[in-house]
Amino acid sequence: QIDLRGITHPEVYVPNIPLIEGLTEPPPRTDLRFALWWHFHDEPHPMGWYLAMMGWTDVFGTSLYSMRFPAAVFGAATAGMTAVVGARLFGPLAGFLAGSFVALNGFHIFWSQSARMYSAGSFLAILSVWLLLRLPQSKGPWVPAAYVTTLVAGTQTVELFWPFLFMQVLWAAL
Repeated sequence: QIDLRGITHPEVYVPNIPLIEGLTEPPPRTDLRFALWWHFHDEPHPMGWYLAMMGWTDVFGTSLYSMRFPAAVFGAATAGMTAVVGARLFGPLAGFLAGSFVALNGFHIFWSQSARMYSAGSFLAILSVWLLLRLPQSKGPWVPAAYVTTLVAGTQTVELFWPFLFMQVLWAAL
């Protein structure tokens, strides 16, 4: 039922919404070139989420359900990945409790039902922790490559990822 609420102003920033030229903020961004220009000119958030949503809305449209679906999937995946990391670090009960706390957190639920980048940023953050924990025993290039890819995606999804990245560097250094 993620499409029962009306659209919020922050959700209007998803590209490909057929907005009225000259009457809306943001302006309609239906082609990649203008979306990139506008993003660098007027948008303070990293552009990764918007580029991904441009591709998503090209395929699945701009209905409220379609625009909010990726955030809902990332929100659910965050709870699951939190359980996996918690179980790896502190055992199955701790993992179950950690995943449950995330799944039942009202703030997390709210942002997982909105066409914004925050649940994707949360998922990428916890995924990067899992990959960081796997790095020491990894054989082959896929874990390091996935870790670096996750870090790049995270920094391009939400600006709050940068302090998280610096904490990981500090933890690894210690």
